[in-house]
Amino acid sequence: MQSQFPQMRIPSDKSKTYTLITLLIVLLATMTRIHHLDHESLFMDEIRQVSYYPYSLGQIPQLAASQQQPPLDYWIGHLVAKISYSDFAVRLPPALFGIGSVTLLMFLIARLASWPVAFLFGVILSLLPFHIYFSQEARPYSIAIFFLLATLSSLARLLENPAGRLLNFFLFFCSTLGFLLSRTLSPLVSTVCLFGILVGFLLHASFRKNSIYRAYKSPILLSISAIFLAFLVYFPYLHKILAQGVRYAHNPASLGLASLQKGISAFSLLPLWNAYLAQMEPVALLLLPVLLGSVLLIKFTRHSPHRLVTMILLILLPTASLLNIFIFLAKTSMPFRPPYAIYLLPLSLLLCALTLDSVCRITRTHFKPAAFLLMPALSLILIVPTAYSFLDFKSHTNKPDWRALSNYLTMNFDRRYLLVFDGLHPPENWEPTFYGFDRYYRGNSSRTNIASTPQIATSLARSSLVPALILFHYPEYDLTSRSTVPIMR
Repeated sequence: MQSQFPQMRIPSDKSKTYTLITLLIVLLATMTRIHHLDHESLFMDEIRQVSYYPYSLGQIPQLAASQQQPPLDYWIGHLVAKISYSDFAVRLPPALFGIGSVTLLMFLIARLASWPVAFLFGVILSLLPFHIYFSQEARPYSIAIFFLLATLSSLARLLENPAGRLLNFFLFFCSTLGFLLSRTLSPLVSTVCLFGILVGFLLHASFRKNSIYRAYKSPILLSISAIFLAFLVYFPYLHKILAQGVRYAHNPASLGLASLQKGISAFSLLPLWNAYLAQMEPVALLLLPVLLGSVLLIKFTRHSPHRLVTMILLILLPTASLLNIFIFLAKTSMPFRPPYAIYLLPLSLLLCALTLDSVCRITRTHFKPAAFLLMPALSLILIVPTAYSFLDFKSHTNKPDWRALSNYLTMNFDRRYLLVFDGLHPPENWEPTFYGFDRYYRGNSSRTNIASTPQIATSLARSSLVPALILFHYPEYDLTSRSTVPIMR
């Protein structure tokens, strides 16, 4: 049995070298995420989320639900804010989750493939602009990637390790629950798909003669049970979100025929393609043939002890993507922004890593002279553009600076002025009136918005206040100067 479910091991003759390389990559991930963590001010959704942190733990679930989110990220922010409420402090948890994601990705790839490939993709994720950007934003994106990788890592342990199965069951349950509580739609869709995939493999193992998955029946059943328990704990929070918000459920009772028709008529793969391009920039096109070629893992892993986990990853990416975009387009008229498909980046990197590792193994078997150069060549091709894109990202201004604006207004406009705010948006769009002022503005000028001026026109005519107009334009945000798809629009 032990030989059937091998453990991840570092070769004894390379243990010190591999440990040092792992630590260096984790250090790289730490530096790229801590550097300039509070260089740009909090903005828009960050400011709204952070404004809830001073409330009590009991109040936070309701406040998070008003933003269509479960409470885990808000709870963590609440605990951090008790120590410090600075921009750096409230952004530190996503930075730590980003560092943890790089670490988990390396260990999961090392388990399923090899350490050299794990190091390559650890460096790539450490430098990817998308992951760094959302590891420096006080929003529930980095936390979702972390808990997805934690869920997949603990699932691999539960399925492949007979020893410590109770502990692995508990870890998988906690990771799955953390994933569900991190964000609303994409973790829910991913977990539902994972549940269905595991049920499918259980049926295959139970009813098909000579099934290669028969030895996995017990751990698969445990995995299904853990997800079911996680759903039971999560359901009250989901019910609160659906009952309070309108983004995904104008009629939360059911999907409904009208929603199904809307989802079918509006269905498009273009938002997923844009999300892939944005999340994987700048290696999206370089790794696209590798990702498409991951279907060959069905053949490559025929005799692999990690076949079940590999097949789960291979099925999970397309099923979660298609179900996510269908439900989103069926239940909301909002644009599908690239970070919403939060599973794309980790699953794509994992499948690309497994595919490249299989190619390296085949090359070592059949083309030994080329095998020596293959890994260095792959590293050069992937790391050089990623490093260049990282430098471009770090020199690129991504967000309007509400902190600098507030400081400027504080220094140059006193109580003799009336600050009048408006946004350059169509009337039906949400306008961020004075967002950020409560956090950064220290002046004493009166404030209003253009929409309110008719109601106060008479008093304004008698007033000696000098109006100062502030117009806000919500631009599209690009990660780098070479980005083809904005991450926010």
